[in-house]
Amino acid sequence: MGGSRAELCLAKAGLMSFVRGALSIERVSLAIAVALGGCSTTVPLAGDPMPPAQVTTFMKVITPANQYDRPPKFLRGFAPKAPGGAEKGIWGFTEVVFYIQPDGSTNDVRIIQTTADEFAWAAGRAVQNWKFEPALKNGHPTRVRARIPFTFRT
Repeated sequence: MGGSRAELCLAKAGLMSFVRGALSIERVSLAIAVALGGCSTTVPLAGDPMPPAQVTTFMKVITPANQYDRPPKFLRGFAPKAPGGAEKGIWGFTEVVFYIQPDGSTNDVRIIQTTADEFAWAAGRAVQNWKFEPALKNGHPTRVRARIPFTFRT
């Protein structure tokens, strides 16, 4: 895939590590590049809003607690949507780790565990667009790493 449009879009979006981690580049990279890399797509980003209480319950900050005084707070974003072509009655699981930046954006989204590439793509794409009130250290916004699991039912 060296030098392909997909890799160019992934590099532009800073997502090469996302697909080089645990996932098959051949099956997932083009979809991620199109969805997150600023390339054109017919797949809508909007869906159901992610319930803030659910993020609060399941998201864990994995940065050591002495590096922040106040944890981040989820503000807005969409819930991952299972792919429309997924077979009905299928359950899946994906766990995502990511950084929450001082400006409240997310980056360096990585899939650390998944039962299906399609679910990983949906979860990574959703988290990439979430917004947070950032963590604070001594009253100043600071970057923290977090993880969150997702369960999919089709």
